[in-house]
Amino acid sequence: MSCITSQLANHYRETFHRHGASPRGVDWGDLETSLIRYKQMFKLILNPEKEFEILDLGCGYGAFLDFLKTKKNKFKYFGIDVVSQMIDYAQEKYGTEAFQCIDIFEMPLTRKFDYIICNGILTQKLDASLNEMNHFFKKMIHRMFELSNIGVCFNVMSNQVNYFSPNLYYKSPSEMLCYCLSEITSKVKVDHSYGLYEYTVYLYK
Repeated sequence: MSCITSQLANHYRETFHRHGASPRGVDWGDLETSLIRYKQMFKLILNPEKEFEILDLGCGYGAFLDFLKTKKNKFKYFGIDVVSQMIDYAQEKYGTEAFQCIDIFEMPLTRKFDYIICNGILTQKLDASLNEMNHFFKKMIHRMFELSNIGVCFNVMSNQVNYFSPNLYYKSPSEMLCYCLSEITSKVKVDHSYGLYEYTVYLYK
C-alpha cells in the first residue's frame, strides 16, 4: 500500500468512526451533493439498458449500490475500499460477494470490469505534496483504465475557484484534458457544468 493510500485509509477510517454510514462518514458533503455525484458517475454507462458490470473504487459503505438499485437496470456490482470498517458494514448490509477490502493495485489484470468509477478519492491530497499527488493520480487512472473493458470516470477538484483548501487536490480542467488525450485515450469527456467545485472526467476505450 502506498503512503498516500495509507493516509487516505486513516483519514476515512476516522471520518467513518465519527459519522458512520453517511456522506459525512466518507467526508463527501451531504445527501444532496452525493446524489448529484452519483448521477455524474452513472453518466459513464453508455448503454444502461444492457446488463453491465461495474467496479466502485473507494466504495465506502456501499451507498452507490443503493443508487444503482433505483435505476432498475441489470448490472453486476463490485465495490472495493481500503477501509476495512466500511467494507465490514457493506458486507453485513448487502452480502459479502459484492464487497472486498483490497487496494486496486493488488487486483490482477486478468480481472476486468466494463466500467470503473472513482468518486472522491482523487479530490483529497491531505498532507501529500503536489508532486506526490500528481504521481499517485496518474498511476491510479492508468490502473483504472487497464482494468476496464469500456470506460472509467473520476472526479477532481477544479482550480476554477476563488478559494483553495490545502487538503484537497485541484487540477486544471484544460490540463487534465490534455493529459488524458495525450497519455490515455482520445475518447474523453469532461463535465464541469453541474454546479459543484469539481468536474468529472470520462475515459473510454
